[in-house]
Amino acid sequence: MSYVKDSPQVYLSDLRKMNDSVGALHRISQVEPTSAIMNGHFDYRRHSGGLSVHSSQAIELQNMSNSTELPAGLSFNFLFEGRIDFSLGGQEYCLGEKMQGGVECSAIILNTPEIMTRYMKKGMRVCKSNVFVERSWLEQRCQTQQQREQLSRIFHQRSGLQHWLASDKVKDLARSLLNQKPGNGLAGSLYTEHLAIEILSASIEELSQVLEDVGAEETIAVTHKNDHQLRQLIDEKLDEHCSLSDIANLINVSTSTLQRKFKAAFGVTVIDYVRQKRLEAAKTALTVDGISIGEAAYLAGYNHPSNFVSAFKKRFLVTPSAMVKSHRR
Repeated sequence: MSYVKDSPQVYLSDLRKMNDSVGALHRISQVEPTSAIMNGHFDYRRHSGGLSVHSSQAIELQNMSNSTELPAGLSFNFLFEGRIDFSLGGQEYCLGEKMQGGVECSAIILNTPEIMTRYMKKGMRVCKSNVFVERSWLEQRCQTQQQREQLSRIFHQRSGLQHWLASDKVKDLARSLLNQKPGNGLAGSLYTEHLAIEILSASIEELSQVLEDVGAEETIAVTHKNDHQLRQLIDEKLDEHCSLSDIANLINVSTSTLQRKFKAAFGVTVIDYVRQKRLEAAKTALTVDGISIGEAAYLAGYNHPSNFVSAFKKRFLVTPSAMVKSHRR
């Protein structure tokens, strides 16, 4: 999916098209639907398999927010001008305070799907380029044990923001992505994808080195194809409230073998994993759908909201009300 806007105005419908292309849940604060929200160049391209590229050189025309559920993955951000405020996982962040050499380089690591809320400020001029890649896209391209270990080491980090001092090569590639306007033809799409993969290749190597320098753990559990199929099966059965024995029967193993295999691959028991997934679903419903804490507690499988609040805070390090507040300015 390609979406290039150089008209020069960008409207709410344009933003919704970009959100819909990801297939994710999203929520946009109330603004006048027919009023422009940005003025300038806006370029978004989603390539097959979970790779997307976004660049813009525009002035924000309204105070508004846009909440989107992003899949597990890496988001490499290159900010050349302006300021970007956003919330992620109940924490607030700002890009634009560490400009070095005319560009600020940062990576958002999402080891699980996460809600991001982007705040736009009237009158702010933002020039940026971004490459986002889903974790599954990267996993499919790992050919060796060493590559899988490198990827696992990156995603072993808690979801959040990591700044790094990018090389001149990465900065030049990001600047090329910002300034290129190849159009919507096949050649343009292939060129943009090529440029994005070049940025990914160099940025992942540099990010890996940064994470090693800050003391990332050396012993990382590496998952394989069958492990991911098992996790996918459990994900599909979440809404059916299947028991451990039901899942074990589906794959023809004992419950003890199921527990042992799953914990060895993912570091948690099946029961703990299911609890985490239901809490994540409740978090999404709270921040995107706007349901009450009581409704979220029921969705997560808790009979008492107080127990839900305790479990939520333990999992996400903030209370449900604080999480909602961080996404509602």
